[in-house]
Amino acid sequence: MTRTYLKNFHITPEGAYNLWNHMYLGVLRWNEMFQGRFLFLHYNQILENQANERLEGFLETNIEKGFADPALNRSVMSGKAPRKTRRIYSRLCHLAGYYSPS
Repeated sequence: MTRTYLKNFHITPEGAYNLWNHMYLGVLRWNEMFQGRFLFLHYNQILENQANERLEGFLETNIEKGFADPALNRSVMSGKAPRKTRRIYSRLCHLAGYYSPS
């Protein structure tokens, strides 16, 4: 189902991967520039409440447990991402301490 605000937006899979790559390479560069002052968490760590303590420590405050609603998860991976994208994703997962069960 296409949202009405996206009806005139068109992007190829290659364009989407290129956009994703550039965005997250920028995040990784910022992390290097600021000497690791970022907290990386994987989406699944949030959904499964596996990152609460790390997030609280980083933010220096308590968070509401279970604030992420798994029912809102609409992401489904299909197909195989390009090698460059997989390498970037692997770096991000490593920084988050997330290791996919698959």
